[in-house]
Amino acid sequence: MSEDKLEMETEIAIDPNISDYEIPLTEDKNIIPISPANFNDYSYSKKTHFDVFKHNGYDKLFYGEEIGTEGFYIKTYQNLLVFSFITQNIPEGSRVLEIGNGDDYIKNHFQYLYEFWRIEDASNLINDAEVISNNQVNMLQDNKGNYHSEIPKGHFDFVFSTTGFYSISDDESLFKITLDNIDKMVKPGGYSLQCFPAVIVQEKYFYYHPFLSYMNNNIAPVFKNVQRFIRFPVTAKMIGDNDLHFVYEPFPWAEDARTEPSLNTVSYNFLWRKKMLEMPEVTRSDIKNYYSKYPSFIFHHILKCGGTSVKEVLQNWFHTEYDYVEESENKNHFLKFKLNIKNINADTCVSGHFQYEGIYLEQRYPEILDDAENFKLFTFVRDPLQIRISLYYYNKNNLGIENMSLANALKYFSINFLATLFNCNESNYKQILDRYFFIGIVEKMQESFDKLAVLLNRRKITLPVTNTSQKDSQISGLGSDFIENFKKENKLDYLIYEYCLEKFNKI
Repeated sequence: MSEDKLEMETEIAIDPNISDYEIPLTEDKNIIPISPANFNDYSYSKKTHFDVFKHNGYDKLFYGEEIGTEGFYIKTYQNLLVFSFITQNIPEGSRVLEIGNGDDYIKNHFQYLYEFWRIEDASNLINDAEVISNNQVNMLQDNKGNYHSEIPKGHFDFVFSTTGFYSISDDESLFKITLDNIDKMVKPGGYSLQCFPAVIVQEKYFYYHPFLSYMNNNIAPVFKNVQRFIRFPVTAKMIGDNDLHFVYEPFPWAEDARTEPSLNTVSYNFLWRKKMLEMPEVTRSDIKNYYSKYPSFIFHHILKCGGTSVKEVLQNWFHTEYDYVEESENKNHFLKFKLNIKNINADTCVSGHFQYEGIYLEQRYPEILDDAENFKLFTFVRDPLQIRISLYYYNKNNLGIENMSLANALKYFSINFLATLFNCNESNYKQILDRYFFIGIVEKMQESFDKLAVLLNRRKITLPVTNTSQKDSQISGLGSDFIENFKKENKLDYLIYEYCLEKFNKI
């Protein structure tokens, strides 16, 4: 097998598949959360993670003793991470599937709290469901110890693995089938967490099973229904991280890798989620409008303006069509293909960013703007400073800009960011905003959705309490002079925001 290296550039476009808003199961304020919202901090093993496990009391609860960074295999770390995530995010009684059979710690702890299943040999997943069923491959063990040959579709709330998929050969066609089978088994809204052991080679790069590379490069482009919660860590940054946790231990893949039998081993941790169903089981339209073609609805998803929450609520009202350019996708390829808006009906809502040259609404779907009666365009905005603060912490947590303070970042960010997303200027911004039949306000999210529900003739929905990305004390350090100067420099953004507030208050 070839050595596998994976580098990623530090300048990466914002990925709409990474969520800002997640709801931790735990409500104990003394517990440090390990949730989808902050899971990028757990994309690889760190020494400080053990401080979190210890603070939460999870090491004693799970292993019966305090676990430090010394003297334990990397599997101990992986077990504690999986245990923490299940405890905080997966409700008791949920269906959990383990792929691989590293040890029984997780199973023994949770088998009476959850419906716990296991696939001991991951190589069984390289066959499609029909082959598995026809050949009667007893691959899936349920919580009663019975084996099954069929892959249950949409059955599991949480699927995890800590064994690295060593039994699967280095073949992308097999990786595709494996990932497809995992995706089939996860129910809409369910999570999947894969922990991959990896060894440090010559202090320059990491060596791991290539299924990890395939998953990282293909999980969003191939499976449009998947939402990922990590950015793959940059190798040089990771190796130079003093907080990196590694253990000198036997590496199970060492013989194939032609390396020493024991090496410094770390853990890569990859979390993703299967999005909620986009197609409702029944139409939300009135019977009289069931066959209606118009009006159709278009959600302009403005960055850092509650888009993830908006999309989840929209799935209760519409069949949603997503029109996002993926991070790894060739943008020239994306420009060649677009939805046939004329085929969209009244039960449908199209969602997209529409924020790049060539992809602005007036360029991608001019027919929407030419026929405002039949195409209803809406969006959500928030205070321009809050948008930039949210972007700063997103980049800080995901793209490695730890050395730049919030104040400096706000100084060096381009001005009037909101105006660039609307593609407007000071002379035409009101005309551009008047194209939208509704503009919600993030700071008034519940009121916004109540008003939108009335306009759409949909049932009102009580929004869940959500958490945003972790932030620190830098926000409170922004003085009134700094904020006032920011508002002056971003005058157009605040004209846009104030006009949106004015339109909102008139509804």
